[in-house]
Amino acid sequence: MKNLKNTLKILPLLLLLVLVSCKKKNAAPDAVAEEIAAKELLDYYIVAEHAIGPNKLMILYFTEDNLAIKAQAHLLDGNKVINVDVKKSAFSIDYFGDGKAVYNFVVERDATGKLILKSYSFNFNGQGNELAYATMVKTRAAPIFTGLSYKMIPSNVPFNMINTGTPFSIKPRSSTDRGALLWGSSGPYFSELINIGFKTVDGAYMAVSLPNWKSIDKPIMLLERKNELFIAAKNP
Repeated sequence: MKNLKNTLKILPLLLLLVLVSCKKKNAAPDAVAEEIAAKELLDYYIVAEHAIGPNKLMILYFTEDNLAIKAQAHLLDGNKVINVDVKKSAFSIDYFGDGKAVYNFVVERDATGKLILKSYSFNFNGQGNELAYATMVKTRAAPIFTGLSYKMIPSNVPFNMINTGTPFSIKPRSSTDRGALLWGSSGPYFSELINIGFKTVDGAYMAVSLPNWKSIDKPIMLLERKNELFIAAKNP
């Protein structure tokens, strides 16, 4: 009888412990965003459009050198190689290394696990964000552009008029010749930006291939010439 009384006394305590244990097991953990590692950037490239200024585009892709991740940052009139330090899924590109022209990017994963830009900005002399748009794309998703014919128009013309503009073609590189941007049968040679685009050796043009851009849900090429940005699509 004494043992039964003791058991009855501790039974509520046992039930409480069981309830607490079950609650801990069933409780959903606090959602914590998984931080992006710098090495993951190697599979991606970023294209950013400036809202103002002489340079319309900045093309950014990533390479690895002795375990260091480096950003290859290209403007029409230059390029820089900059070490990338990712902290809390964010990194900055100080283009001149003096704090004068700084790009800021925050990266996150979408529902499929692909990296996308959560936010972006460009600050020149502390004037605030001067980026009109930026996108992050897998390098293997960049549309093939060599050996194709295109038509282009200024980017302020509606996209449904894309095939009314000036035609050009991209001559692929061969074992005996360099790739070239051709207007008819002639045009400047170019140096490839991995598999995503090119810059002509005369410094006049820079181009990047994209699976989509802003509200345009089809493969396009952005072609920058001096102070102009053109959108081009495959010539049917």
